[in-house]
Amino acid sequence: MKFWLNHKGMAPILNKFVSHTVALLVGATAASVALEKLKKENEEKIIVIDSSKKDESTSTLPTLGGPIHLWNPNPNLLIVYDKRTKCALYSVERILPRDNLDNSPRRDGRKFYKPRGIAEHHLPKEGFYRKTGFDKGHCAAAANHTNESDYNDTFSMSNVFPQNAHMNREAWAGLENLVRKQADILQREVISVTGAIWLPSKIVPAEKPGNRDLLQFQSLAFGNPPDIIHVPTHLYKLFYTENTDDKGKKYIDNFAAFVIPNDDSFRKRNSLADYVVRPTELEAVTGLSFFSDHSQDLDSFDLVTEKFWSKQVVNVNQLTNDSLQGSNIQQLSKNKKKNVNKKLVEIDKYQIIPNHFCENGVCSKIRFKKK
Repeated sequence: MKFWLNHKGMAPILNKFVSHTVALLVGATAASVALEKLKKENEEKIIVIDSSKKDESTSTLPTLGGPIHLWNPNPNLLIVYDKRTKCALYSVERILPRDNLDNSPRRDGRKFYKPRGIAEHHLPKEGFYRKTGFDKGHCAAAANHTNESDYNDTFSMSNVFPQNAHMNREAWAGLENLVRKQADILQREVISVTGAIWLPSKIVPAEKPGNRDLLQFQSLAFGNPPDIIHVPTHLYKLFYTENTDDKGKKYIDNFAAFVIPNDDSFRKRNSLADYVVRPTELEAVTGLSFFSDHSQDLDSFDLVTEKFWSKQVVNVNQLTNDSLQGSNIQQLSKNKKKNVNKKLVEIDKYQIIPNHFCENGVCSKIRFKKK
């Protein structure tokens, strides 16, 4: 992946995620401020297409600082922080193969620090986490970075969201280890996108026949209003590797996407494989486009995911009304399996089909303790 080699080369992948965050969460004015700041910090030119022209009649309006803070402290890390929830919204990492784990940085009582560029009242108060049952979870894991400076960058308070302690130390730790091991096994860079999302927890039936059912959100928070830290209902991680074809064109050859509830319900499930999701479902709830730098048909990623599902006994994490109602989603029907395979054969005629990281059974081997 050539454009990850230095700050200047990182611009394309930053543009992909920054532009979607800006468009959805910041607005045109705050977008300009955020991107200008990021350009100055990294001394690089990031090209952003802005379809709106500044109206002369509004040119005297004040510029407001937006709710989203972008921080690119090194070539291997981008952190996007939401001042409203006081949580890391998402991170983008380049994870390198580890040559010598004995020389990796150690935590050794290292503490989180306040980042520059964010007002204190927009940051989580560290004392608020005490006795809540939630860890100060890293969005971008410290262990993903073997360089001392890069490692220390992950201890910014802008890289934190509340994580259920059991989920963080068991299910989530297993997922983070899986990503690092893929980089080690393949001896290649892995791009990892991690973030927090809030999903509805129940369906509210319509009061009148024929009306649409409503979805209800129920999430936790803690702090002293108005200083409130919001607890994500779910956390996600999508990661992939890239390769280059004989024409020098980049393509994704391995990928996987997961969404895990931010509670201890994982103990009722069997393994990490139960939490595999389609990339398009994850794009729908995050607003991000994970593969926009690539020309591969997005359907191929969903179909490969469904093919993996077809080999599982149960999939519990398809993001549908059935999952909200607590129903397990059984194996794909025989007709569905045939249809998936047929579509993949057709797509294989004009593009390279990516592999699913879980295809070889590695995700099913990361099993959860039953309590």
